[in-house]
Amino acid sequence: MGLQRLYLPVTTTDLAALLRDGTLPAGRPAYGVSPAFAAATPRADEEEREYLAFLDAVAAAREHNRVIVLAVDLPDGEVRWSGPGTAVALPRPLLHREGVSLHVGEEDGPDADLLWYDITEAEVVLDLLD
Repeated sequence: MGLQRLYLPVTTTDLAALLRDGTLPAGRPAYGVSPAFAAATPRADEEEREYLAFLDAVAAAREHNRVIVLAVDLPDGEVRWSGPGTAVALPRPLLHREGVSLHVGEEDGPDADLLWYDITEAEVVLDLLD
C-alpha cells in the first residue's frame, strides 16, 4: 500500500496541540492529489499536481496571520476523495509521526516567502513563532 501526501493548513495553536497531544483531530481540511484531479490534469506529472495541491493549502492558510502548512503522509486507502479538486477532510486523527515537514511564512502576512522545516524541528518552529 502506498502513501498519500496531504497538506494541512495549521495555526500555532494546532502545532502546539500536535506536539503536546501527539494528534490533530479528524475532519480538518487537507489538500492533496485526488484521482479526479489527476485525471483532470493529464499533462502534469505527479510532482506538478502535488505542488498545485500544496498551493491550495497555502491559499487556505493565508486566512491566518502566519502561513503554516503541515505536510503529512497517510496510507492511500484511508483518504476518501469526494470532489474533483484537491480538498479533502482529514479522515481520522492525525498522529505526530505521520508529519513530514512544515512550510512556514518567513514573516506575518499572506505573501511571505515560505521556509521549509523537517517535522523533527516542530518544537523549534513553534518557539520561533511565539
